[in-house]
Amino acid sequence: AKLGDVVSGRKEGMVFVFGVVPTSQEVETATPATLSCRVEQLKNEGVSIVWKSGSSVISSGDGSHVIDQGSLSNQQQLSTLTIASPTSDKEYTCHVTSTKFPSSATGHVDVTVKVFGIIPHSREI
Repeated sequence: AKLGDVVSGRKEGMVFVFGVVPTSQEVETATPATLSCRVEQLKNEGVSIVWKSGSSVISSGDGSHVIDQGSLSNQQQLSTLTIASPTSDKEYTCHVTSTKFPSSATGHVDVTVKVFGIIPHSREI
């Protein structure tokens, strides 16, 4: 999925339907970056959101990452992943599961942090 894409999940025979809108970010090297995953079209039930890097689940408070699950408000839930000091481009995945129907399909979307560096040059004029 690309920036602004909406990814939907549906479990046949279940009422749980959602849309996920990812927000990627570009930052300077070693500058904190916050990625977000907004889940829309929720009725009265929140969702469980798990952030992954590859196949590894990211833990909040590991010194490098902080995760805010968010809470249900106006049929939406916004989860954020803050990366303390990114040094290279990296793709993360936001995995969304219904709390009411935990055995339903998990929706997921890729969210990217792009890191750029500024190389100082001294110049005499």
